[in-house]
Amino acid sequence: MHVLEFTPIATLMGGDLMKCGRNARETAIYLGVSERQVFRLVENGFLTSYRVGSRVVFYEEDIEKYLERCRQPAQEEQVTAPVTAPERRRKRG
Repeated sequence: MHVLEFTPIATLMGGDLMKCGRNARETAIYLGVSERQVFRLVENGFLTSYRVGSRVVFYEEDIEKYLERCRQPAQEEQVTAPVTAPERRRKRG
């Protein structure tokens, strides 16, 4: 299995990611979803995007806000006795 390494365009350009933003493909790779799913998140109001000319741009701050809303808090561990299967009764014959 090949793992794609993600390098933001802003890094390649030597700029600040907040100023440059990510395109839909980069955002999809970062979130681990398809580009179509990224646009569904936008359409349903879960993820904020910006239209800059003909480009759709996603900023790191908005992506992190979306991820924070998706965060599932860890459940506290419950200290209980282990669950075991009930003993089987033998038939008397």
